[in-house]
Amino acid sequence: QLACPLDLGCHSVKWNMTRGNQRDIDRERSMKRAEKGGKGKREEPGGESASKRMEREAQIMREKQAAAAAKKAEGK
Repeated sequence: QLACPLDLGCHSVKWNMTRGNQRDIDRERSMKRAEKGGKGKREEPGGESASKRMEREAQIMREKQAAAAAKKAEGK
């Protein structure tokens, strides 16, 4: 294992080959991510599903728009 050619100290990549082992390194990284849970469906902190969150945010936006319209009508 050679030192990082950029000498940044932030790469933990095996520099044995230039690009030939990139597939192996990526495969190892993906396996580590899969063990942690990686990408996939994530629960919101409140346990809210995406559709419920979108509906809640849409309701908030409608309320903001109504308040803006009332403020605009009040100014005329």
